[in-house]
Amino acid sequence: MITPSQCRAARGALALNVKQLSELSAGHAAAPLHRATISKFEASTDRHPAGAASTSATLKATLEAAGAVFRDGGVFVSAEGHAGIAERLAEVQGG
Repeated sequence: MITPSQCRAARGALALNVKQLSELSAGHAAAPLHRATISKFEASTDRHPAGAASTSATLKATLEAAGAVFRDGGVFVSAEGHAGIAERLAEVQGG
């Protein structure tokens, strides 16, 4: 699981907006996470994250697939992950 601040940091480092993260999450859950669900999770505190544990797990899997690495309470983004994000978004968006 990840914290809301880790989610915000990873999304920012990958230059993803909430809509794009929602679209990418489709490959890691039965249905894509709704933008409002992501926003609510990110707006919550690390001590009391909003949403189910499955929301955090889906966000973590989605961000890791996009190139984020969660380690020691921090988040890192590989150069390969950052470079490949446009390609993955195009696949998800059917383009």
